[in-house]
Amino acid sequence: MAEAIAQGDWIVLQSISASKDLTFVRYYPNRTVKVGGRKFRLADLPGPQFGCRVDFAVKSQESDSSQAQQMEDDGYGETTTLQTSEELIHKEGSYTAQDIDSLRKAGVVGEDLVKLLSQKNPSFSKLSRFGQEKYISRKRRKHMISVVIQKPTCCLLCEWYLKKNPEAILRLSPVSVGLLLRLANIVADSKVLIFEDTLGLLCASVAERTQRQVFITNIFEGDHPPGLELLDFFPCLVEWRRTSRFIVCPMNILTQLYSEEERDGLPLSFRKDSLLLSQKSESVVAADSASSTRDSSKYHRPIVGQLKRTLREGFSSLIIACREPTWEKILLLISRLVPNGSFAIYHYSLSYLSKLHYLLLKCPLVIAIQLEECSQLEHQILSGRSHPNMSSLPTDGFVLSGLRVEVDLNL
Repeated sequence: MAEAIAQGDWIVLQSISASKDLTFVRYYPNRTVKVGGRKFRLADLPGPQFGCRVDFAVKSQESDSSQAQQMEDDGYGETTTLQTSEELIHKEGSYTAQDIDSLRKAGVVGEDLVKLLSQKNPSFSKLSRFGQEKYISRKRRKHMISVVIQKPTCCLLCEWYLKKNPEAILRLSPVSVGLLLRLANIVADSKVLIFEDTLGLLCASVAERTQRQVFITNIFEGDHPPGLELLDFFPCLVEWRRTSRFIVCPMNILTQLYSEEERDGLPLSFRKDSLLLSQKSESVVAADSASSTRDSSKYHRPIVGQLKRTLREGFSSLIIACREPTWEKILLLISRLVPNGSFAIYHYSLSYLSKLHYLLLKCPLVIAIQLEECSQLEHQILSGRSHPNMSSLPTDGFVLSGLRVEVDLNL
């Protein structure tokens, strides 16, 4: 059963065409969106439900102005020489471009126009069934814009960011994310440690794969949590990230796990750098404090002592996707894995991961180290017709993975 769309929900309008354009928008009936280079109102969606297909008719750009001009001419008693829609519908022979434009102005658009064009084409009846379907499909792409209303998913977010701003997610593709989750052994009820710089894409992917039956700890540098904007696309994750299953904590806590502090009995707090705040005016400091308080309310804030105990217990999986994390940080994160815990490190540069691969080979903490390329494949459907992307696909980055082992210090 299709799920109805509520006001304020994020929806994805995926174009049914060769381009497969994606449009992310919050659903408000009075909002106007641009699909396929043309603007439409969301109020035109008939009973919007996730998974349904909607056809937008391409109207003439001059329809509104022509209707106003027609009303003005009628007021002055002037006549026009243009054919009426009835005359055009019963016209013998095929239509010209001017006839099609006149039909659009008269309100014959969308599926009605496509059906009329196929009826007036003298060679349409001579085509095979496949040829007729191909002809109708071509006319639909020209005179209609068809979209499928979908729920936001991590796969769709990857595809959208790869077209709009690939650097924001470190050029991660759906294939790269899938390989990362597989090599990191992400399963239900796992304890996952994530160090990312991808706007929360990997946190959302782990939660989506496990249906939120997972414990995620997101590590960040500095004193303020990073922007995890992509979590806002999923209504179920907005409330879930305020539970104890999702924790964000600074990396400097990893170096203080076995030390006692006064703040161990207090909730984890997020604040701006005091040196940076001292260089700002009072109004800017007040705005930053309000922003920090507002951002901190998005996440669960555990007691610092309990958080240290959780970090000391270790994690079953580790995912790293940052621009260029240092060797010391990577080694510190790997040391938080339990024995037989899996880790996966993504980077789009082979030279960086090659150096890291060499260092890990000499590290006694890890075994089963492997470096893989994230190669995207386009499957050939029709025999004898090769896909244009099959010979010109760029790499989707590389993943370095391995297992954490327990080291016996007595040996």
